Amino acid sequence: MRLRAEWAAEGAGAFGSGGFGGGAFGSFTDAGDLAGPGETPGGEDPARDLAEAWRRLRPGERAARVVRLALGVASARDRLLTVLAAESGNPVASLDTDISGAIDSARYLGAAARGLGAVRGAEFRPDRCALVVADAGTSLTERAEALLAVIATGARAILVAHPSLARSSAALLEEWDAAGLPGGVATLAVARPSRAAHTDGEVDGHAGLAAALAADPGVDRAIVLGGRDTARSLIRHRPALRVEGACARSARR
Repeated sequence: MRLRAEWAAEGAGAFGSGGFGGGAFGSFTDAGDLAGPGETPGGEDPARDLAEAWRRLRPGERAARVVRLALGVASARDRLLTVLAAESGNPVASLDTDISGAIDSARYLGAAARGLGAVRGAEFRPDRCALVVADAGTSLTERAEALLAVIATGARAILVAHPSLARSSAALLEEWDAAGLPGGVATLAVARPSRAAHTDGEVDGHAGLAAALAADPGVDRAIVLGGRDTARSLIRHRPALRVEGACARSARR
């Protein structure tokens, strides 16, 4: 998988290399410069408040919880196979491999996250929130890997899934919730199918929802799993936003 290849280094170096081409999902800050309780920037946001406890966990504890998400997905393999088969119609063998990829991602990224607490005299400050925008056809492995890359650092993730991916995306997050992921750490946003059904629905529905969420100043970056048009839509609505993904560099040209 792409993240695994790019984040081959152990510990903090794995996240510091910037698996999506733009640096880690946060930064190392002198421990004395960190904001204290109640100093989190931005207005009131219940989901953000729920995720704040996750953000403040020690890297080792958070890493252990991410690794446990692998067990949650493994125990729900039959359910996920059923949902994915009904949603995509792909062969069971390929779907089973897809689920195994999601399990491996949790194990690998959880283990890598332990190193975020290994830098002496500094503390890793994660992004506040990152969008993961999954266009039609994005595999479960790709979605899980991108989400885990965000939450393993302590950041909050919002998965903006194409309506065709809604059922499997919801099932994945439900299984993570059952495995102990706190509420508000990873949430799902899906455009209304009625809007996405129009001729221009990819712009007005899915991509439009992603652009609207990306315009929020509380979002620090976006990861686009899809085409250049989606990335361009985010950049057009918020030029300063850090947009990651294979399509992001060409989208700015």
